[in-house]
Amino acid sequence: MLRVPDIHHPVARLLWLENTHGARAGMAVSADAMAAAAGVAHGAGLRVHCDGARLFNAAVALGVDPTRLVSACDTVSVCLSKGLGAPVGSVVSGDAACITEVRLWRKRLGGGMRQAGILAAAGLHALSHNIDRLAEDHANAAVLAAALRGTPGVSVVEVAVPTNMVMLDTDVPAQQVVDAAAHDGVLIHALSDHRVRCVTHRDLDRAAVGRAADVLSGFFAGRLTAAG
Repeated sequence: MLRVPDIHHPVARLLWLENTHGARAGMAVSADAMAAAAGVAHGAGLRVHCDGARLFNAAVALGVDPTRLVSACDTVSVCLSKGLGAPVGSVVSGDAACITEVRLWRKRLGGGMRQAGILAAAGLHALSHNIDRLAEDHANAAVLAAALRGTPGVSVVEVAVPTNMVMLDTDVPAQQVVDAAAHDGVLIHALSDHRVRCVTHRDLDRAAVGRAADVLSGFFAGRLTAAG
């Protein structure tokens, strides 16, 4: 909802979109949906930014060129680590005037870095070699979701176009699940009191994902046995 002019409220200047949508279990958002939202924003005089930290995951899952997903956006940021596997780094793209200001603010906020060529090289390698393989992460996430779907005590959060995230709603405190999994070497994250997030990436093969599924399903099975 756009804010109406009011001296008590900030002035709306920007619509911030995200693709994939992290709060929706890493769901890939279609090009049509992105364009529709951007069209409304531009019609109201707002600029549009896409947080595309996992934009390439969305493009692979949807089978489209990533430029289609952000063609209606004024700026876009993408992450070179996460699924792409570079050790660090993000990139912002936009018109020349905007990027000049972005570089200024990066410097003001202490983000300047000298002799970063080796990191840039890692990012270029990731872009050249690691995009298509994101489909492997999506397939591994699907394996994990399938293994846990229907398990008593846990519910898989279903989305229209999944990628490399699996979110689980649990009937016990999420942190309890996280701690138990960590004890067995499986690292997941508590998003809220009863929701955990699992993310697959290039350092996890199918065997590792299978083991994670066994650990999590074993935790819930053990709870049922103890309760019985």
